[in-house]
Amino acid sequence: MATATVKSSAQRPRPQKLDIEEARALVLVVCRLATDHHEKIRLAVAKLEALTAAGEPPHRAALLGDYMDNFNNMYCDRMAEPTPTTDLLTQLALRLLIDLLFYSSPGGDRQLWLALLDRSHTPSSGTLTQH
Repeated sequence: MATATVKSSAQRPRPQKLDIEEARALVLVVCRLATDHHEKIRLAVAKLEALTAAGEPPHRAALLGDYMDNFNNMYCDRMAEPTPTTDLLTQLALRLLIDLLFYSSPGGDRQLWLALLDRSHTPSSGTLTQH
């Protein structure tokens, strides 16, 4: 019986750049998964809006708290060092949740593809910054 081991960041191979076909395939997969989970994403965004309007932190809703915990754990496990602050990761997680709502709608794959193309021409694309 094989056991899965988590590689340390030093053991992980360096990420390679995607070619255009691979990037397009990933866009289609992301949008398909977002479509499959559209109702749950919509519910999470609605809870986020309600909590924000009430001045409550997002993690007060179990759905959002679980999502943010999973996002932070996956981000820290998969992305390069240094790890951003918890506040920055929370902002990123919530921004991506809202984006997923749009990408789960009809034409979402086109929206995501155009957003990625637009970001690829932006000098600071893909970086997290503290304000």
